[in-house]
Amino acid sequence: MKRLGWFILAGCLLIAFAIARRPAPDLGPPAEHVVRIYDVGDLLNLPAPQAIETDDSPPPIVPASRLDARPPFVGLGSGGNSRGGNSLFGGSNGAAGGRDTASDLETHRFDALIQLVKASTLVDRYAITKSGTVNRFGRKLVVVDTRENQRVVRDVLQLLRTDHPPQVRLDIIWASLRSDDLAQLIVAGDSPATLIDEAALQRLPSAITWRGHIICTTGQRTRLTCGRAYTVPTEIDAVVGASDAAIESKSQELLDGATIDIISSLSPDAAAVTLALHSEVTRFGPPSQLPAIEIPAPVSQMGTPAGGGAKIPRLNLGVQTLATATRGPTGKAILIGSTNDPDAPPADPRQLYLIIRAAETSKAASHP
Repeated sequence: MKRLGWFILAGCLLIAFAIARRPAPDLGPPAEHVVRIYDVGDLLNLPAPQAIETDDSPPPIVPASRLDARPPFVGLGSGGNSRGGNSLFGGSNGAAGGRDTASDLETHRFDALIQLVKASTLVDRYAITKSGTVNRFGRKLVVVDTRENQRVVRDVLQLLRTDHPPQVRLDIIWASLRSDDLAQLIVAGDSPATLIDEAALQRLPSAITWRGHIICTTGQRTRLTCGRAYTVPTEIDAVVGASDAAIESKSQELLDGATIDIISSLSPDAAAVTLALHSEVTRFGPPSQLPAIEIPAPVSQMGTPAGGGAKIPRLNLGVQTLATATRGPTGKAILIGSTNDPDAPPADPRQLYLIIRAAETSKAASHP
């Protein structure tokens, strides 16, 4: 491309031009791995996020499989040891409590950005070895991946820079189905994802065990929980004084139902969605036949026992977990996976299936 210019010198009109080089087109095989560097400094200078949980918040309702540690609403890249949603759009307990420095906050956001890029390119979030690598260098992202995935990364970063990132509606269903029921629900097509006839699913009696929907920003991690909660003792401490002794107990609300943590990332044309998710189902069964755990009564320094001991019942729980990342069309019910249904009788071959439909909110108004 030529750029023209003019100026007057000694009464003469001179015209000059310069040749400006256009960026070289990104040619080459889509599957070829290339290195790209993205300056993301502008995405780190966001307002301080609001806390989702604080130290004064009541314990959340959680699946029993997470009982050994209080599970926060873990933000992208939080490492599971911080409280609050440390995502690009979520909250941070440290920011709310004044304990995070600006450097810590930037690190949280950079980790969130890296995890979002990994999820969007279908790199396994738990073992970064399958397709490419994403690393930090200063305030830049260094991505080694295929040309096709590099275009996805560029589009995701461009979406994050828009004033109004798209909103996504997620319709989530846990359905108990036999294999012959499932075969009748699968929709034939050329999509790599397994699609389900949602209308036909709703006509099956008692097939849907839990159902819910949630609206979130594309690329944001969010949580949906369905079911009921039981309060159970989880920790018992002995309080011993000079003349008195007592037992102090702590309890936790455990979920009898289903919960899902999910990141949904829309493609630039909103025709496809990438889902990175962790689903857990916990069901309380009949009381366990094993004896309860007995805690002996503490004794004061003067030998006075507390008023009786304590017992912690052994819970009979069925626990199912699905953790994966997949991609499929928007506006369609996508079959994610299944596990054995712990509530099904021994002769009943039903499985519990997770089904998700995602759509941009402007295109989801027609769905209930």
